[in-house]
Amino acid sequence: MYISTEAIILKNINFKESSIISRIFTYEHGKISILIKGAKKSKNNILSIVESGNIVNCTFYNGKSSLKNIKEISCKKAHNQIRNNLLGYYFSMAIISILDKSIHENHQLKNLYNLSVHSLDCIDQKVGTPDIVFIHFLIHLVNHLGFHILDTFNIDDSNTKESIDMLNQCHDLNLVGPISPDIIDRIKIALYKHMRNHLIDLNEIQAIKMIKSIKHEESTRSN
Repeated sequence: MYISTEAIILKNINFKESSIISRIFTYEHGKISILIKGAKKSKNNILSIVESGNIVNCTFYNGKSSLKNIKEISCKKAHNQIRNNLLGYYFSMAIISILDKSIHENHQLKNLYNLSVHSLDCIDQKVGTPDIVFIHFLIHLVNHLGFHILDTFNIDDSNTKESIDMLNQCHDLNLVGPISPDIIDRIKIALYKHMRNHLIDLNEIQAIKMIKSIKHEESTRSN
């Protein structure tokens, strides 16, 4: 039985001499792994189609194996503008890495899929700052994975609580107003602690290390 779906490319792994295995987050079937035979020798530029973060349309054979054989794959959206901004690029790669590490295979999460595409679109189109897009993504990620974010945060500052509540209630980043850098930092600290306790340690993700390095360099130059 062949299945066609939209998906986000998460990670590629070399397989034998000319093939690759791609982990993808699909709209209808959650995270799965697909085998693309001869990808490195293909004349159809498959490697550029399956770059991490790209949105693709694909058709694969849904047999008993956990590794699905791809029949067709094409690029729906490449988010080309993200690559023109180093900080935005690393934020988008952080989102991709978090999805890859925090969701289980074959677990349908349509709302999380829509959130992820929306977040990548906002970074690409420069809707809000990458920091706000990222913390909005994290808040809704933990909600989609079964946690109640406001119940688990121990924050005394009312302005920070109001900002978290606003981000928690709002699903469209076009409707989110400005948030001060100090409050963004407080929310990040609470989110990172929460995720370390319940899901993954964000500080171990390479893209987040690069974000911190860039911000450190910017801070050093401004001082």
